[in-house]
Amino acid sequence: MCLNGEAYNFWLVRALYTEVCNTIETKIAKDPKGFIDKAEKEMAKQRATAAAKAVAVIAEKD
Repeated sequence: MCLNGEAYNFWLVRALYTEVCNTIETKIAKDPKGFIDKAEKEMAKQRATAAAKAVAVIAEKD
């Protein structure tokens, strides 16, 4: 997804889940590096899980 798509998604989250966005902004302000590191680790975990599921689906078809 391009940056514009990501920005739009954040805008939707901000509109629908204001408290979540406020929490994120507070945590980023307190510890930007730690929060970004945590988010990057979570994204890597999500990508690994998605890849494992894709491999399982392919293996199941074979």
